[in-house]
Amino acid sequence: MIRDIRIQNLATIADLQLSLGTGLNILTGETGAGKSIFLEAFAWLTGLRADRSMIRDGKEYASVEMVLEQPPLSVQNVLRDQGWEDPETLVVFRQIFRSGSSRILLNHRHITVGFLRELFRPLILLHAQNQSVDLMKKTYHSLYLDSYNDDKLQIAINKYNEQWNEYQDALHIYQAFQENLISAKEESFLKFQEEELTIAKLSEEELHDLEEELRVLENGKEIVKRGQQILDRIHGADRLVELTEGLQHDLEVLTAYYEQLAPFKSEISVMVESFLGVGATINEALLDMELNPQRLEYIENRLQLYYDFTRKYDLNLSDLLAYLKGIQRQLADFHAAAEKKQKLQIKCQNAKENTEEAARVLTEERQRVGQKISSLITEQIQGLEMKDAIFAVHMTPRSELNASGCDEIEFFIRTNPGSPLMPLRKIASGGEASRILLALLICQGESGTTGIMVFDEIDSGLSGKAALRVAEALSALSTKHQVICVTHQPQIAAFADQYFQLVKTMDQDQVYTRAIPRDQEERVYALSQLVSGDEVSHSGRGYAREMIDYAKQRKEQNDHETRSNH
Repeated sequence: MIRDIRIQNLATIADLQLSLGTGLNILTGETGAGKSIFLEAFAWLTGLRADRSMIRDGKEYASVEMVLEQPPLSVQNVLRDQGWEDPETLVVFRQIFRSGSSRILLNHRHITVGFLRELFRPLILLHAQNQSVDLMKKTYHSLYLDSYNDDKLQIAINKYNEQWNEYQDALHIYQAFQENLISAKEESFLKFQEEELTIAKLSEEELHDLEEELRVLENGKEIVKRGQQILDRIHGADRLVELTEGLQHDLEVLTAYYEQLAPFKSEISVMVESFLGVGATINEALLDMELNPQRLEYIENRLQLYYDFTRKYDLNLSDLLAYLKGIQRQLADFHAAAEKKQKLQIKCQNAKENTEEAARVLTEERQRVGQKISSLITEQIQGLEMKDAIFAVHMTPRSELNASGCDEIEFFIRTNPGSPLMPLRKIASGGEASRILLALLICQGESGTTGIMVFDEIDSGLSGKAALRVAEALSALSTKHQVICVTHQPQIAAFADQYFQLVKTMDQDQVYTRAIPRDQEERVYALSQLVSGDEVSHSGRGYAREMIDYAKQRKEQNDHETRSNH
């Protein structure tokens, strides 16, 4: 049970504290007094997204604090296991700063918003005004069904979510592998490139040798001419050999008379041998040289091939050879990938089959719970002045799996005897939608660990007897849960166990919302304001008193019936 709640700097609320009680806590007030701000405050306390635009003008932060007494033992045990002492009373504090920072404290210990959400959302059921609108949208119906707290259904939902996530992971890995894998068309093209480059047998060594040989062949005649001239100068009459040999003879004669010239004899001898060696090498080269036009043509064609390939691929020879090696690696990887692809396909198929099986089990559990909910909701709405109504959960198979399974879920209703069941979104009025939503929320709350239920104008579109039946339902609900209800209906407010009137005041151009507890005669006056507005009449007071007396009798009667049943 929520004992106290304090709100600071949230919209029109500067600093407000409420001490709530067991049973039915009612908040009323004129339009704009700040009733819906309370729903925002409870949303913050259950870990929902905090809207910083709600921070009061001129303030740097807004905060909400809640004192919760005697939470369920399951929650106490979780907290004890994580080191909290005395979890029988919990103080939750959430502060949001305009700058973007925030903090959350549980019994003065920092926690994350995820932990807050996991801990308190199951305990506090929130109803927002737009939920009646959402109820008319088919897409929300599966959420309402799946929120029913049935053990087998929740196990089936969790199992399906687990299998769906495994299937999606396997599918994403396979798809990423496929994206990085070359296609059959790309493989064919790469094979063609590999074949033509391999057949060409290009190499940097060959290119160097061909270019050298081309230079020789292109200058063959000049080489022969110059080579022959050198030979003639070495071996011809009065040429180098004869001159050096003459020098050698003269030195031998001189050294007989002048020994200091003796060392030059060996140097001249070396020169003679060098000239003879050069001549022999040139002669051998000239004899081996074959000025073959066919060879020249071959070399030119071969070099043209090198040029054509480097131009075709727009790469120099070194990069072209590296490109060929890259192609060969890609093709090798492609062939090796065939086995990996098959394994990934098998994994995907197995994951899909497991997901389909989990979806089948989930469908069975949804059908079982759907039938149960159909009966419960029908019973509830018939007690809310829809006496001939029948509610039903319809399920049809979807052709493809998605994150929620393979079921199309839609709520159907029959409001008049003899009429067929029709989609809720097509025939329900605003008041009927409010009552159906209340019935759904009651069933949801009764099925789980919810101890606190917060309603924001669940009576939308209702009046008269229908509003009175809703009031009785909320009162009965409050015997098992702490109910906090924002309302504008006097019939509902009359059943309050604790009554708060929200009042808006102005002070120096600032709007302030205050919550004033109303008891006895003050409650009569507040109810008469709901009936007749600010101008409270004698008849309005009388009507308000009658409603309070009726509510008291009904609560006493229900209490007696409850004790008799036990």
